Amino acid sequence: MAILTTLLSKDNEIDAAPFLSPMGAYWVDPVDLSQAWFYSENEIISAFIIGSVLGLGCMIGDSIGSFIKRRMGHKREGELSSEAPLLDTLPFAISTFIFGLFFLNKSVVGSSELLSGMVILLFVTPILHRSFNIIGYKLGLKSVPY
Repeated sequence: MAILTTLLSKDNEIDAAPFLSPMGAYWVDPVDLSQAWFYSENEIISAFIIGSVLGLGCMIGDSIGSFIKRRMGHKREGELSSEAPLLDTLPFAISTFIFGLFFLNKSVVGSSELLSGMVILLFVTPILHRSFNIIGYKLGLKSVPY
């Protein structure tokens, strides 16, 4: 997604939000951005690195949520699945934001200017997750509605 976003938003200005390039220097000095650890002269490579870091953060958060669910005695998904809506949605979102803020702070992805948007997404994510699970259940794509 970071590569696709980079290709679609090349040279977009800040008023083109939400389609901003992950490699755009919107809130940071371009010199600082060019000295960031993930920066490459090739924007596609930099976007790949950003996407990989965010993906790793997402997977670690999802694993933490699953670990907590198992320690609480929740069953794995399937016929005996147990519902844990916040543990299914928030850990991956929170860890993705944390990874962006700590490891990608020179890019628009890790900008502290986006904290309000991140908080909004933390409230919206469980609602979207639940809605799509119900849709999947009604379409017969899932065996449980959660």
